[in-house]
Amino acid sequence: MTKREWQLAIPLLMGFALCLAGFVHGQRLADPSDGVAALRVFKTQQGERVAVIANNALHVLDAAGHRLARQDIKPLGLTERPNDMDWTVDDQQRVEAWFFDDTVPRVLRCAWSMEHMQLVDCRDAMTGPQLKVSTLSRAVHLAVDRGGQRVFIADANGDRVQSFDLAGKALASTDPQAVPLFFPNRLRYLGDDTLVVADNDHRRLVWLRVTPGQAPQLVRSLRSADHGQARAGRGKVTDAAIGPDGTVWMLAMKQGQKDGDVLVFDAQQRPVARASLEDGADPLIIDALGDTALVADYSLIKLHHIDAQGRNLGEFGDTAFRGELAPLQARVREGAVWKTGAMAGGGIVIVLGLVLGWRFGEKPKRPGQFDEQAKAALAGLGKADTTPLRFPVVLKQTQAYRTAMHKQMLGVTVVVVLVATMAVAVPAFLVGDLEKMLGNWKLVSGALIGIAVSCLSIVLVWRELSKALELRVTEHKLGCFKGGDLVCSAPLKEAYASTNALLLGAKVVRFRMPAMHTKVGAPMFDMEVFNRAVLARLPPQNLVSDQALAWLAIKNGPLVVKLLFCVLFVAGVVVGFYPMFR
Repeated sequence: MTKREWQLAIPLLMGFALCLAGFVHGQRLADPSDGVAALRVFKTQQGERVAVIANNALHVLDAAGHRLARQDIKPLGLTERPNDMDWTVDDQQRVEAWFFDDTVPRVLRCAWSMEHMQLVDCRDAMTGPQLKVSTLSRAVHLAVDRGGQRVFIADANGDRVQSFDLAGKALASTDPQAVPLFFPNRLRYLGDDTLVVADNDHRRLVWLRVTPGQAPQLVRSLRSADHGQARAGRGKVTDAAIGPDGTVWMLAMKQGQKDGDVLVFDAQQRPVARASLEDGADPLIIDALGDTALVADYSLIKLHHIDAQGRNLGEFGDTAFRGELAPLQARVREGAVWKTGAMAGGGIVIVLGLVLGWRFGEKPKRPGQFDEQAKAALAGLGKADTTPLRFPVVLKQTQAYRTAMHKQMLGVTVVVVLVATMAVAVPAFLVGDLEKMLGNWKLVSGALIGIAVSCLSIVLVWRELSKALELRVTEHKLGCFKGGDLVCSAPLKEAYASTNALLLGAKVVRFRMPAMHTKVGAPMFDMEVFNRAVLARLPPQNLVSDQALAWLAIKNGPLVVKLLFCVLFVAGVVVGFYPMFR
């Protein structure tokens, strides 16, 4: 690199590195995972209580939003922050909390002490791999029938809901034929052997009859599309709350389980309204509180309070509860500012680098003495001829090379099409349900688009290969032409060569075909003429290894290429190692 290039590149790279660091910092600040993780409402003799896990602590509030207790969840013995829980009250008014600990997996059961206002005596209610249909599942939810001594567990990846007794013995499981479920999400046990399941990818709620000793039976369903007022793309049903009068609050999400809508239905399942949540709301969990509903917001880290008409009654919780969440909310907002500023700064740096690279980067110059008479010069070069060369010399691709290259491209074409096709078929056979995967229009559309893009790429490569490549040599210069257009050139004394390629300026020109099992591939040109016209006339120090030639190509490249190379390298490192530090 020249001194000017270093003077331009170093500030640009430092600026981009600072923007990247700012983005990573903002990403960590904006991560709301320490916010609201679980929400349940339960009834006691003293009235309804709201249990919330937020800021790595359990908060218990009364129906008016006053915080009654706070307890750190770390001493409970959970191996991870729970994403679901259930609370039960038995006939003797003993309150218990139930958590699903996915890492083990197990169901943790804790008693609520009214005297100390905290959870005590936490122990395993059940444990073992039988709790999950699929060991790969990370979205597992539960509901407890305390009177019936049963625990219902929805395994999203397993596409089933199972029931167990309190000792962990399997009792029943949904039949995929009788009760088809696709990524079932949160559960609500309503009593009277009725279980409500958020059937996520079927975009509906289902009511199941879960009579002891019998397989679960489908009673009725309610689809998010039946409402008609959800915003575009919000259809995946992840949760629901059922009011005492039959009002249904349905949580319908976008792909990725985010940025959803709360849809309100009346007791006859007629659409009422879409809840008026504030801008930026990201509802995660919902539960009924009297004739209203509470909505836990993942991104804004708060509890929304809405009524049966979808009206927003404001933020739920007293000053102490909201005050504890306020620093988390401020941190998320600060992170969003950092990310926005970093992305804007990074874009400016990249655009500035492209402009400077275009302005100051070296461009190939057309060597002189290349004219149509060069073609006639090639006819006078015999393979065994040792007479002095007549310049300019034109070297063209041999027919054997083009045939071998076309065969190789044909093999690549077949492999690409097979891989794109198998990308759909193999996962289907692994999960054992080809019909379900073929019914997923997004997956099939993505596969078809991938195949189309692959085929288009192959067509473009074939068209590029069909262009005749020529190497033109004068007494003092080398030039590479494709389809009659100049690709690159360099003075003979500044050209480099390895076993397989030439380096003209910053452009690598291969004169041998890529070899699979040997170091040297098949030649592209008549090698006797090539050796006499090019290799034998290069300075000895310009004959280097393939690795050295690749390094020189990067070193001689224009500023814009170097900048983009560094950006891609840093981005790759961040993408590869960032999850390790989250």
